[in-house]
Amino acid sequence: MLAYNIRTGVKKIKTKTAMTISAAGLGTIGLVMAVAMPLSAKAASMVVVTPTNTQGWVTQDGAPSYVIGPAGADGAGSLKFATDSTSSSKENYFQPTNTPLAGVNRLGYMVDVTSGVPASYQLQVLGVHRTDSTSTFTSLVWEPVYNGQVNGPNGGFVTESNLENGIWWSSHPIDGDPLGNNGFVSLSQIIEANPGAQVVAFGINVGSGTPDATSYVDDVTFNGTTYNFEPFAVATDKDQCKQGGWQSYKDASGQSFKNQGDCVSYVATGGRNMAAGH
Repeated sequence: MLAYNIRTGVKKIKTKTAMTISAAGLGTIGLVMAVAMPLSAKAASMVVVTPTNTQGWVTQDGAPSYVIGPAGADGAGSLKFATDSTSSSKENYFQPTNTPLAGVNRLGYMVDVTSGVPASYQLQVLGVHRTDSTSTFTSLVWEPVYNGQVNGPNGGFVTESNLENGIWWSSHPIDGDPLGNNGFVSLSQIIEANPGAQVVAFGINVGSGTPDATSYVDDVTFNGTTYNFEPFAVATDKDQCKQGGWQSYKDASGQSFKNQGDCVSYVATGGRNMAAGH
């Protein structure tokens, strides 16, 4: 089976309102991605991601925090992306993929901005024609501020959906976006000009160049598959409680179960009987 090392030939790139992520950063943690069939455009599912089961999500520069809340999150919690007062601060989280850019659809995320520039949704892409380099890598960036939103607090979680129909910009000048991070174009323009482009990772970024920015993010969606970020795994099925499994799950408040029966009771009552704890 063919293998693609995401480190190959990719460098750090400075962007307009943020430092878009380099595939080199992903490579520093030794990620090697096997070439696989892309996600089906018709497939739709929910994947729960926790600190102990990240489902393949990785950080390239600084890791976000798994937190409980805030209000409006899907489930018990979300991811907190925050930069400090320095311009170099940044946090990001990415999921490797191998999907033709032309096959990308149903992109979205939930975001609660409490300060600064909102978290952006990014696609890391190989196979584009750049006009400034022989490299074929760029980051394609969707930012709320260029899609009808404003910087700063947004009053709680906002669901951003169908991002593929919005305005994007590229971290480098490429065919379809010759101005790079000074241009704002549709994703379809970039796809038309780069028919062989391949998405190798998708995810969320805050920083750099955006100090004192905080966003909470949940339900990141790519091609209809939604990733729900939780600070712990909540028991939802009796089978999860068996064979010691109760020790790996909690109730929706984060309370641990006392034993298997405590876990089963919680599931059987639809969460009404909360965990008794240790």
